[in-house]
Amino acid sequence: MRVTIDESFCDGDGRCVSVCPQVFAPDDDGSVFVLDPEPEPSLRECVRMAQKLCPHGAITITS
Repeated sequence: MRVTIDESFCDGDGRCVSVCPQVFAPDDDGSVFVLDPEPEPSLRECVRMAQKLCPHGAITITS
């Protein structure tokens, strides 16, 4: 699994950080960045939930 955030869509809402702080973190510029772009399999569920909760569809998950 590989996780990316499209910064042009991210508004820094932070839902992803709340759901999966092991993978996502707030940035100084008001958006969010990926701490771990290739998270362990044990984090897949929280990453998928973060993607689902993202109000702007900024999170992409690839195999």
